[in-house]
Amino acid sequence: MRFVTQMLPFCGKKLTVKSRVERIILEKTSEMRLVKHTVLLENAVCDGHTILGGCSRLLYILWREAWLRRVGQGRPH
Repeated sequence: MRFVTQMLPFCGKKLTVKSRVERIILEKTSEMRLVKHTVLLENAVCDGHTILGGCSRLLYILWREAWLRRVGQGRPH
């Protein structure tokens, strides 16, 4: 999993966690994979324009918890 261009519009915003993700299916191999510390954020979806050239997939983006900061927590020292 990596941080991708479609995530940039959501950086610096306060978003609610929609759900925790524990399993994903890899599109290339159809293999189910277990994942940890991964969530979906409300309304944080790929618009399909940045990389895919305008498709209307509107898929939720997977976020690693390490990339996020809980509201009310200060920056680490």
